[in-house]
Amino acid sequence: MENKEIKQEFEIDENNVLVKYNEIEGKTKVIIPNNVVEIGSYAFSHSKILTDIILPTSMVKIGTSAFDGCTNLVDIIFPNGIKEIGNFAFNGCINLSNIVLPNSLITIGMFSFANCTNLKSIILPDNMLSIGIGAFSFLDLKEINLYSYNIFSLLDDYLKLTAILSTIKNYYTGKIQYTDEDMNLFKEYIRKNKIKIFEYIKENKEIINIILNDMDNFLTLTDIYELLMEVRVTEINTMLLEYTNKIKNETINSLDSYNLENTEEDNSKRLNL
Repeated sequence: MENKEIKQEFEIDENNVLVKYNEIEGKTKVIIPNNVVEIGSYAFSHSKILTDIILPTSMVKIGTSAFDGCTNLVDIIFPNGIKEIGNFAFNGCINLSNIVLPNSLITIGMFSFANCTNLKSIILPDNMLSIGIGAFSFLDLKEINLYSYNIFSLLDDYLKLTAILSTIKNYYTGKIQYTDEDMNLFKEYIRKNKIKIFEYIKENKEIINIILNDMDNFLTLTDIYELLMEVRVTEINTMLLEYTNKIKNETINSLDSYNLENTEEDNSKRLNL
């Protein structure tokens, strides 16, 4: 009886690809059968009652538009073993709020999580090779957490702005430990894109303070002067001016201390003469 229900609910081909899901009235949580290796294109698209999906450990791929337009989908559990999430796979899943991408994941397709407007934070695994254009477009991500510059380099320019803020915060708090090589690459990116980044962060005082005061050898005074000339946000300019004054005072105090030490040394030598 159970097998008969599975056949009615799931249409699975000879290659263990789930090609179509037939909704059962009132059933909102779906557990995909074991041995299914792929969710086929459009298999669940535009389901309006589906809220939760549990995928089997045999799953390797989620096909194009597999869950496109599943507007009530809230949670999906990705097993470690999935390597590819196809184009538009979760496009328009406006209530999807919790995803944990597995370390096995290699490819995220174009617009795969586009228009998932309730998705606020993601962690990108470290084995990825490609992230398609618009993969996380038309949503308001607050955090993009990643573990290496290699993954950062796969992002489009807009996502890099969100990711660099998360990286700065993770570095400062010690939440993620980056290699020295990666941190040097992150710092180089921020120096080269400082104007765009500072205009993007606007009144985010926490991040500005970290950049200005808590990251050694991060921005030079030349960088700060360039920012003062280009960034048109009053609050940021005030903080930049305060920082330059601080650096000037530290430099003056350091020179005064150096001169005092040298003067005392010279006087000592004269007395010895």
